[in-house]
Amino acid sequence: MKRVLIIAYYWPPMADGLWRTAIITVLTVTFGKIAGLEQGSDVPYALLVFCGLLPWQFFATALSESGGSLVTNSNLISKIYFPREVLPLSSVVAQAFDTLIATVALTLALPLLGVQWTLA
Repeated sequence: MKRVLIIAYYWPPMADGLWRTAIITVLTVTFGKIAGLEQGSDVPYALLVFCGLLPWQFFATALSESGGSLVTNSNLISKIYFPREVLPLSSVVAQAFDTLIATVALTLALPLLGVQWTLA
């Protein structure tokens, strides 16, 4: 019983991470290997895809979830008075935290991909 509860609790964050990894892998193989866009660059193509997907995923997910939060919680909005900006803002903050975790993963992946990290 506990195992089922643990899997049910931790599966959504793990599935999100696996989904992002799958997207990066598919884009890297499709455009890097098949289309040949990887040639002529000294930065690994997987890193370029990951750097491009970070802001895009933040924007797309934050926008879709913030709009959906108003529709999903319409019964709460009609019954209780509170600032309506809280619901979309909470979705954006949650997505910002998710993007922060992905940025930490990107920072940790830099040495593995052979890229030297500098501030300049």
